[in-house]
Order: sequence, then structure tokens, then C-alpha cells
Amino acid sequence: MGVPLILVDAFTDRPFGGNPAAVCLLDTEQGEPGAGWMRSVASELDFPATAFVRRVAPGTVDADYSLRWFTSTGELELCGHGTLAAAHALYAEGRVPAGSSASFWTRSGRLTARRLDAAEGAGGVLAGAGDRAGATGSRKGGDWIELDFPVEAAAPVDQPPLELLPALGLGSASSRAAETAVVFVGRNRLDYLVELETAESVQALAPDLGRLREVQTRGVIVTAAVGRSERELYGGAHFVSRFFAPRTGIDEDPVTGSAHCCLGPYWAAALGRERLLGRQLSQRGGTIGVTVRNDRVGLAGQAVTVLRGTLTA
Repeated sequence: MGVPLILVDAFTDRPFGGNPAAVCLLDTEQGEPGAGWMRSVASELDFPATAFVRRVAPGTVDADYSLRWFTSTGELELCGHGTLAAAHALYAEGRVPAGSSASFWTRSGRLTARRLDAAEGAGGVLAGAGDRAGATGSRKGGDWIELDFPVEAAAPVDQPPLELLPALGLGSASSRAAETAVVFVGRNRLDYLVELETAESVQALAPDLGRLREVQTRGVIVTAAVGRSERELYGGAHFVSRFFAPRTGIDEDPVTGSAHCCLGPYWAAALGRERLLGRQLSQRGGTIGVTVRNDRVGLAGQAVTVLRGTLTA
């Protein structure tokens, strides 16, 4: 009969924005397919992530669904936009009622998703963050869904790898970013985090992806605070970011939910607020509402379906 396949653009209110993910809704009765098959599907589709969702029998694990994420190069430990896409697909296909939450068992433990009502959605996420959404268009189509993820805080790194900053084009006399001030370098279990002095510097980065591939982490998050006078320019965001992960086959990720598990607590502490709005400055761009709750972080975003089909292999 084939596997239902849904293409979702996540962390955006419109098609062809945000971060695309393919969602495969697997048949519970047939059991979970092998990792090799899932990787082959992800390689064939060649999206930043392909999510494989399967309803599990009650009592098997502490969740309603199993969820795994793959890229063309292998399986991911944590994937925010793939989880948002999976939750959106389940709601859109009527597999989870609008008023119910969905829980997923993943390689990073139990994750949950819930659909936000109108007051909690645009009214809550944007107003709570100080709404000046402007260019993001985040009050438009696409339901708001909040994911409950673990905090992935970054610890300071006194001596970052020698190749890290030069690979980002920082500190090189020939680089347009040579004079950019680096405010902080840290690392969590997944990525390096680099704070720059200005949002403009983040937007102007032109990293050497070949050199960046040698950095021994999943990826590198580059971020900066947005000054009050600049917030309208950046869609009302409190901070901006970019995410580079050439080691995993993604030169620059369009919008990275899991990176905000690090960015959320970092900027909550720096700016003294629990609710924030982040803007990722990739070519496609996207917006994420972030709420820090002790050792968990709520990631709120919109998603839209752009294609439905059937995987026959």
C-alpha cells in the first residue's frame, strides 16, 4: 500500500520558507523498518531531515509515537524542525485531535508537542516576546505548535579549536569579518556556540565550509543579540542566529529548532527574560518562539504542508 509521505515547511507561516522536512507515517502493524532503509529514503529525498513516525503499542515506551530523524549521511540525535513537521503532519492528517498533545520517543528521550490555540499562538508567542513581528508575517497561516525539548546549555570554552574561528572567517586579515568582535565561545554535547557583537555580523558571515567540516561537533551556532532600535528590522526578534553543519551534510541549516535548546537558556540568562523570539538568518529564514522552563525549553513555531504523496519503495 505504500507509506504516506508529507512534505512540511517548518518554522514558517508560508510555503517555501522555513526548514523543509519529509514525514513518513509508518504502519504500526508492520513494525519499525531498519535504519538502513530509513537512511536510504532520507538520501533519496535529500531534505535537511526526514522524520519517520510510528504509533507504538500502549505500554511499550512512555510515548504515543516513536520518532527517528535521518539525513543523507545518517541518523540525528535531536531535530527540532523534524519534530515540528511530524507533529504538524499528525494534526493535519487527523491522527491526533486538535485539543490533544502528541508524545514521541526519540534518541533524546521523550518529547512532546501540543497545538496552541489562538490566544497562545500568535497572540501568546509574539505578545509574550514583545510583539513587533513585522516582516516575519507570523500572524498569518499555519498553526502554532509548541515542542517541549530538553535544555542543551553551552559551557564556556577557554581555548576553542584552532580551526573554529578562522573557519567562520573571524580573525583573518583577509576576511570581511576580520574586525568582528567575538563575545563568547561555548559548547554543549552537540554544537559549538559563538556569540558575535552585532546581528549584522552574523548576517554577513561567509564561512569556509571545508575548514568548518573539520570541527569535531555536529555543527556551529553563531548568534548575536538584536538591539532595541533594530528589532523591527529583524522581525521583532530578541536575537538572531545561523547554524552550520557541513559534517552532517548540511552546509547551512535553514532553521534549527534543536539549536534553540542552547540559544534559549543562553539568551534568557543574558537578557533576563524567560520568553524570547529568535530569528534564523538563512536564505529561507524562520522564526522560533522560545520559553525557558528550568531544564526544559518550549519551542513554538508554525508549519505548512506543501506536498502529499506515497512512498512505494
